[in-house]
Amino acid sequence: MTRTRIKTGISIAALFTAGLNTTMAASECDVIFPVGGTVGGTPGAVAEYQGELFVLGTFSSADGLSANGLIRFDGKSWQQVAHGVGIGSLYSGDNHLLEYEGKLILTGGNVNPLDADGQDLPVPGVLTWDGESWGSIGEQACGFTLASGVYQGDLVIGFYDSNDAGCEHPEYGFDDPIRGVARWDGEHWEQLGDTSDFDHVTALIEFEGDLIAGDFSGVVRRWDGESWQVIGEADNRVYVLEILDGDLIVGGRFDEIDGTIVNGIARLQDGVWTDMDGGFSSSGALRVSALTMYNGQLHAGGRFNNASGNSAFNVARWTGEAWESIGPSPDGWVLDLTEYQGMLAGCGGFQQVSGPEIGEVIARRTFAHIGCEITGACCVDGGCVELSAEDCLAAGGTYHGDQSICAKVSCPPYCPADLNNDGTVDVLDLLMLLNNWGVCPDKSAQ
Repeated sequence: MTRTRIKTGISIAALFTAGLNTTMAASECDVIFPVGGTVGGTPGAVAEYQGELFVLGTFSSADGLSANGLIRFDGKSWQQVAHGVGIGSLYSGDNHLLEYEGKLILTGGNVNPLDADGQDLPVPGVLTWDGESWGSIGEQACGFTLASGVYQGDLVIGFYDSNDAGCEHPEYGFDDPIRGVARWDGEHWEQLGDTSDFDHVTALIEFEGDLIAGDFSGVVRRWDGESWQVIGEADNRVYVLEILDGDLIVGGRFDEIDGTIVNGIARLQDGVWTDMDGGFSSSGALRVSALTMYNGQLHAGGRFNNASGNSAFNVARWTGEAWESIGPSPDGWVLDLTEYQGMLAGCGGFQQVSGPEIGEVIARRTFAHIGCEITGACCVDGGCVELSAEDCLAAGGTYHGDQSICAKVSCPPYCPADLNNDGTVDVLDLLMLLNNWGVCPDKSAQ
């Protein structure tokens, strides 16, 4: 596959804290490196907010300083957000960060801000951070939250299924609490339909105008505005949902869904669940816990050591036909992935990253990865150069498809009079010339 380095908007040197050659990273792609110093615990969610990288999880220190639950990377080091947060988290990785209407939404356990003495400051509703202070969405008391998402412009939340989960009903309180999935209507949290069969809603996403929910039982459901319909049943937990080329993608701890062997990841095409080139395998418990689009490709993170039959450790990308390694990889479970200033950022329960180019580098449970742009053969002015589709179009060239190479492409000879590049100089070219007849525009004024 032909690849070139992606340009990033942040200083690479600022992200390198130990052990990795910055000269190599500035000129190569498909490299991975640690972000900031040691995070003392398990970061479960990562997101970009207001130009900085935020991490939420069950940890108590970062960069050797006290930092409880929520930190941000300012380009040089980790900084605690206010006095941090306390998380009554039930499982490592059940944390979520989502930007909604300019605020950062924090879910995953029972999340509350802390005071200067490290004591909980309970807030009603769902906790938010606006860059300066804490807030909440709703006045109803809410218990253990898990997933978050946006549906038809409204915030939706998935809950842990227990007596202390869900939200207080606006009329009946906790005598009839809101469970399963709740939608914020601008004034109150309201339950979406009958959720009595739901089991720990871990993932939510909007798909084809409907809301999709996945849960610990492996059930995938679809809300059409009136009722929930089961659209898939896996044999173990669903962790994450994503959209790829108009299809629904489901990742989790399962081996099969609706009787089809898929190995941790499945694709819904025309209403039928299919595997994605064999999926993943692991020497331990297989988990696909993170899915995100980066550089036009689907990336998966989790706990695995093989993808599409080839070696790939804990992070892999989908080429359109198969999974492949991103190169140097984390040595443990990747819990979340996101795009951050032109890079792929991730967090989880790993200690280091390793690969043939870099040996072993302490990654301290967070990493960033400089991806590579997919290119193809581009015929321009009678020659061939390998560019991205976008750059080829900007150069006025003819793009021959992703991953095509100049060695296998025959470009027509350069003919400057062939204005429309159809291989012939004729009346169509003359019409183009006449249509542009006159004084040329002043480029300095553009």
